[in-house]
Amino acid sequence: MFWRNRVAPLIQKLKSADAAERKAAAEALDKLKRLSVDECRTALEAACEAFPSFEEEFFGSGRFALYSSAETMLLSLARERVHQSFVQIIQRDFARYSPEGRAYACLILKEIDTDESWAALRELILQHGALGIADSPSLRVDNEAQARRLFPQALALLGQSSVGAFRYELAKLCLEGFDKGWFHSGEFDAYAPQIVSAYQDAAQWLAVRQSPEALQALWDDEEHLRWRWAGGVLLDLMGYFSREVVVPALREAIQVFRDPYLLVYAVRSLVKHGEPVEAELLTYIAASDETRSTLFRKLRELGRLDLFPRAYAEQPLIAQSDMVDWLIFPTELGRPPGEIQWMGVREVLTDEGEAEVYLFRFRETPDEPWQAGLAGPYLKEEIPTCNALGGTFSRFEKWDECSPEEHVKRILQTVGAIERVETPDGEKLFWSSMFGE
Repeated sequence: MFWRNRVAPLIQKLKSADAAERKAAAEALDKLKRLSVDECRTALEAACEAFPSFEEEFFGSGRFALYSSAETMLLSLARERVHQSFVQIIQRDFARYSPEGRAYACLILKEIDTDESWAALRELILQHGALGIADSPSLRVDNEAQARRLFPQALALLGQSSVGAFRYELAKLCLEGFDKGWFHSGEFDAYAPQIVSAYQDAAQWLAVRQSPEALQALWDDEEHLRWRWAGGVLLDLMGYFSREVVVPALREAIQVFRDPYLLVYAVRSLVKHGEPVEAELLTYIAASDETRSTLFRKLRELGRLDLFPRAYAEQPLIAQSDMVDWLIFPTELGRPPGEIQWMGVREVLTDEGEAEVYLFRFRETPDEPWQAGLAGPYLKEEIPTCNALGGTFSRFEKWDECSPEEHVKRILQTVGAIERVETPDGEKLFWSSMFGE
């Protein structure tokens, strides 16, 4: 049978004046399987063209459900089977894409993963960063070779406010490179002023929102959460840059901010630079369920657990912080619970040795029922530790629905596999994560 390009005629129908015909074309594109390189190239070639706006009824359950325009839908389609020839097309059309379209184009170049595609990606974001590049979908690098094709040159954009939120995405990528050992402290010191400049923009927005009322309300304020995240990334990143340039900004941060989330990253960078930090500030950070475990982990990584406040170094308190950190994730509770109580510890056996899990109940308001959650397992030989083995989870089941032992069993079954085994001390629960490395 003669092969034909299935994408081309559907793209023409996306330009129809008839909304029903456009919707049918979008649905047909959504259902296509096993696209050829030529079909993906056709989608890419057309992505920069003019199309009528998508109506709400276009949004379905397929792979295009989250795309708000024909442009982003076609760019996503092009990702189904990337090819080296796509580099020149993206270079030609990049300035014509929307900010969201540029984000998808960056992903295509990353997925092509050749010297040419990475060079094009670096040069396009440097040349066109001021046009705006959306920070979603997120660009990621998978290894040191990729990271070094992008950095340090891309750090030049951090000092340009016109780049928008994408510069904070770049800062996060650079931070991950340092944390993974791909880069070394001081290696990119020439770009320290750009780091501080990007931070100052975030700090200016955040500084006037440090009252108890503003910090209490931030969980319902997406803009505040985005700036908060950006400030934390840059404060953390400063630990890897020239002490002389960044320490004044870090010192100012611990004077201005009352948000423990921002303070924990400022403190981490100050300690990394060998700067003294007041015990009262460390106690303030450790007192917060949101940041206690993060502070413990950051100080442990720096070999400075001697600075962690002893009053908060108890395993139940660290586990409670881990539980809250899990609940804060946007796909879970999305905020710290209004109340949380530790309801006991249970011993379990794991692939790595004897461990403990910590059971909690939590609720958002006094009018709501308590729900069960679990943190851990934590290896006994490591306690106190923030190194949970992957069992921290909640099924958001009511606390009174079953016994504490049954809650433990149900949660561990959800995140792994459990069985009862005989030991010299009697029968014990054995847990093994199904999500092992």
